[in-house]
Amino acid sequence: MQERAYVTGLRAANLAVQRLGRGRPAPIIDTEPDELHIAAAKQVNRSLRRSQQALVPALNRASRRVRRSLQTLGLP
Repeated sequence: MQERAYVTGLRAANLAVQRLGRGRPAPIIDTEPDELHIAAAKQVNRSLRRSQQALVPALNRASRRVRRSLQTLGLP
């Protein structure tokens, strides 16, 4: 088995080879599946990232509305 970070680097290199059309792709031996606690942490991280992506645009819209209201009132 190969280390996960090494495999990730090889995948990135293979993607660059594919997109640039130069070089030879590296052979990759798959890594073992994630242990339960790692898989759970990754799922939590994905969920938090999705929540953040949904929340930030809503906060930006609210901020713009507040700024417009303040400008209407003549406040900075």
